[in-house]
Amino acid sequence: MSQASKVISVASREVGYRAQRAPGERPSGHQKYSGQVPGLEWSNYQPWCATFTSWVALKAGVSSLFPRTASVWSAMQWFRNKGRWSAYPAVGAQVIYGTTGSTHTGLCVGYDETWIYTVEGNTSTTNDANGNGVMARKRRRRDTYVHGYGLPAYSEGIVTADPALKGRAGFTYKAEASGPTTGSGGARHRPRASTR
Repeated sequence: MSQASKVISVASREVGYRAQRAPGERPSGHQKYSGQVPGLEWSNYQPWCATFTSWVALKAGVSSLFPRTASVWSAMQWFRNKGRWSAYPAVGAQVIYGTTGSTHTGLCVGYDETWIYTVEGNTSTTNDANGNGVMARKRRRRDTYVHGYGLPAYSEGIVTADPALKGRAGFTYKAEASGPTTGSGGARHRPRASTR
């Protein structure tokens, strides 16, 4: 199984998980991910979207390819500093949201010409900033809320819609691409693949 496939599989199996929140507690609630990521144990009861992404990378065995942080902005800067940042989606990329790149994050599991398909922690279908769940989401690819993508240096390379990366080693250009179809609990999407 490719490294990107492992990341997508681990993330997709978490879809449906809900953080626990007692009355009066912070909106983010108590979740299982912080305590399982060395160095991020302190982040429980905090917004946990970036912690979830760090947890996925750790469980998929690719933690060196992703930033280990609870900060969305720090995650974006980590990819920028490594020259692995793009305005275009990629399968298995870390998508960063918000006008300044510090609002929210998740994992891009596929895309087509209109949509990105993601798995995100601490989200909801109502776009609640602290949504308490892991969900498969479908978002407009060119929405101003989508800030950009961190491109992990997977050993098999990464499939991306970035035309500037066409023909470069480690990148496969596809205007539209989907991640692997997974079993139960997997991402529920089927964007068609194309090499346009």
